[in-house]
Amino acid sequence: MRRCRASTPAAAPEPVANPRSIRLRFGRMACPSSRCYVDIRTTGPVEQLAGGLVLWVRRGGRRPIDRFALARRVSRGHWRAWVNLPLGRLRLVAVGVDAAANPVTRPVRDTIRVTPA
Repeated sequence: MRRCRASTPAAAPEPVANPRSIRLRFGRMACPSSRCYVDIRTTGPVEQLAGGLVLWVRRGGRRPIDRFALARRVSRGHWRAWVNLPLGRLRLVAVGVDAAANPVTRPVRDTIRVTPA
């Protein structure tokens, strides 16, 4: 006589969201004082952004500038970075990072011109 054991099927692993499916885009930028803020909007599985968003500000030319700022989460899908923006033509790059500071999103880039008020 042959016996069959009832086996429980292995639980299928849950599909993991592709972290590259997180989309970033720049929102409002303003300078109410000497420091400026840059809003960054996110869509997709933002739970992957355990390390937050990093904003990189660059200016080339004779007096180059390289500055970094970490954006804080204001609400779901809304992040804000405070940074001192110098005058001139600037290149802004934002990228989402995980807890180990590895990039998990495609960088979003924008070029702006900051002029005195």
